[in-house]
Amino acid sequence: DVQLEVLEFGAYLDVLFDRENRADTIYVSSSNDLLDPDRQLATYYEADGIGSSNTDEQMAKLIAAGRSELDPEARAKGYQEAVKKAYDEAYFVWLVNNEDIYGLAENVEFQPRVDSKLLVSAMSVTK
Repeated sequence: DVQLEVLEFGAYLDVLFDRENRADTIYVSSSNDLLDPDRQLATYYEADGIGSSNTDEQMAKLIAAGRSELDPEARAKGYQEAVKKAYDEAYFVWLVNNEDIYGLAENVEFQPRVDSKLLVSAMSVTK
């Protein structure tokens, strides 16, 4: 039996960040403008993250190690280990995949970016 409840945004945030009374499931869409894995890992995977629902000390150590690592390859490897652990232990169940849809005139050239930014300077118009 599923009871879907659509909340006003402020109430939604109250539910999302209530660490004492976690909802069984919740819809979250999260951007990463800097394309840095620490933003999502610290928020949703790290034990003290505002959006996390775990107390996994090993995961917290992996994320903290990645955050302080200066070597880009070592940092990437550490974060990959954290993501693999989260995947293997099913920290999340991904039910929705958002896709950006762009409508353009035929004479506009534009390549969508992975960060969803719309940079007019990267667009061109032909006659």
